Amino acid sequence: MATILFIHGTGQRRGSVSSSLEKIRAHVQEEPVLAPLGVENCLWGDPYGSQIGEGLSVPDYAERGGAGQRDAMELDVELWANLYADPLYELRLLALQPSQASGLPGASAGDRLDQYLSRLTITDDLHAALAKGDVLGVFDTARAEVARSVPYREMIRAAADPLGPFQDTLARALAAVSIALFRETNDGTLPTIQQDQELRDACVKAIRDGLGPYQAVIFEPLVRRFQKLGTKLYWGTPTALLAPGIAMWGRMARRRRGEMMDGASPLAGDILAYQCRGEDIRRFIAFRIREVLSPPIVIVAHSLGGVAAVDVLVQENLQERVALLVTVGSQAPYFYEINALQSLERRAGATLPSHFPPWINIYDRRDFLSFVGARLFPGKLTDHDVDSRQPFPISHSAYWTNKDTYRIIAHNARPYL
Repeated sequence: MATILFIHGTGQRRGSVSSSLEKIRAHVQEEPVLAPLGVENCLWGDPYGSQIGEGLSVPDYAERGGAGQRDAMELDVELWANLYADPLYELRLLALQPSQASGLPGASAGDRLDQYLSRLTITDDLHAALAKGDVLGVFDTARAEVARSVPYREMIRAAADPLGPFQDTLARALAAVSIALFRETNDGTLPTIQQDQELRDACVKAIRDGLGPYQAVIFEPLVRRFQKLGTKLYWGTPTALLAPGIAMWGRMARRRRGEMMDGASPLAGDILAYQCRGEDIRRFIAFRIREVLSPPIVIVAHSLGGVAAVDVLVQENLQERVALLVTVGSQAPYFYEINALQSLERRAGATLPSHFPPWINIYDRRDFLSFVGARLFPGKLTDHDVDSRQPFPISHSAYWTNKDTYRIIAHNARPYL
C-alpha cells in the first residue's frame, strides 16, 4: 500500500496539523484512487519550528501578555498530546541527534539500551499497571513494534551515556504504542491508561524501572508550544479611513505586545528559522521519508513545507521511495526565482537533478502565498489552479476542503500507485 506523507507549512503545530490531517483523510477516502493509501504526517514544527522562548528580546514581554516559558506540567501535557498523535515522536527526535559512539571496545550505550529492552520483564508492579490500564494484552506486541521500528534502531545508534533520557523516552514510547494498539483493536475506544494520568505515569515508571539502572540527568522534553495567530489583515482600504483604526490598533498593540509576539512568532519565525538554520528541518523530513513503511510515497507539502520538501529532494536521491511531489500553496518557485532556495542556486543552465521526482504544484490565485513554477522549471513541474472562493488569508489553508485539490492529486498519482 502506498502512502501520502503530509508536510505542513509555516506556523503550524500539532493542533492545527491534526485538524488539517482530519480533513485530508476524510477527502482522500472519497477519491477511489487515493482511498487505499495511508496518510501520515511529518510534524517538523513542534521540535524544530521557531518559538519566542522567554521573550527576553521583547520590551515588557510578561507585563504585556507574553506567556514566557511554560511550567513542567504544561510541557508534560503537550508532550503526551504529541505522543498520543505519534507514539514514536520522541524516539524520532532522539534518533536525529549525532551519533555518540565512542569506538572503544565493549558494548556501546545503544547496545546496552537494546539489551535492556530485550530483557524487559513484566514485574508484578508493571503487570498490575498494564492490566488496570487495559493494555496488558497488547504490551508484548507494542514492545516488538518499537524494537523493529526505524526510529528506535536509529535512536540506539545515537544513544550515549548517561542513558537516562533515552531510557525515559523509550518507556514513554512503549506506553504510547500500547495505547495506540489498544485503540486500533477496539474501534478507537480510549484505554483507561489514557484517561488516568496517574495510572499512565505509574505504568511508565514501572516500564522505566525495567529498562536498566537509573542514570539521572536533567532532561528537557523535546517539545515546542504552539500559539494561535489572532491578527487581521486589511487590504485595499483608503489610508484616510484607516487612520483612526491604525492609531487605536497601535495603542492596543503596545498594551498587548507580548501576547501578539507569542502569536506571530511561529508564523514569521518559522520562515526566518528555516532560512538561517533549516538543516534540522530538512534532516527530519528526510528521516520521515525513509521511515515510511509503505512506499511509494506521494508527498503533499503545504506552504513552507513545500520549500523544505523541494530542498530535501534536490539534495538527496530518494527516488526509490518518493513517487510524486505535490506542493500546495507553496513559495518554492518564488524562493528559487529570487535565488533564496537553499538547495538550488538560480543561474544559467541550472535545473532540477535527474533523481528529482515528478512535481505538480497546486495554487490558488486568491492565495497570495502561492506561486507558479512551470516557466522556471520547464518540463519538470506542472502547475494546477484551484479556486477556493475564499479571501486571503483563509485561502491559504482552504485547499484541504476543496475537492479539486484531491482530484488533481489522484489524477497525477494514478500512474505511480
